Amino acid sequence: THVHDDRQIGSVRLVNPGSCWMSRDGRPASYAVITAEDGDISVKFKYEDQWPKDSGVDRKKKRWFWQ
Repeated sequence: THVHDDRQIGSVRLVNPGSCWMSRDGRPASYAVITAEDGDISVKFKYEDQWPKDSGVDRKKKRWFWQ
């Protein structure tokens, strides 16, 4: 769907990180950071303006470059 989401359905945790290129909900491009420690799971969404400077994204072209 390219729309970020985090929800619990019964015993299943569903996480959609969104899209690092073309968001479908009007929000900036995103990805998810999932941390699991001692049975606890946390999900944090990072948006394009929060990405590290060396993330590989050409912000003008909104393209992802693998090196």
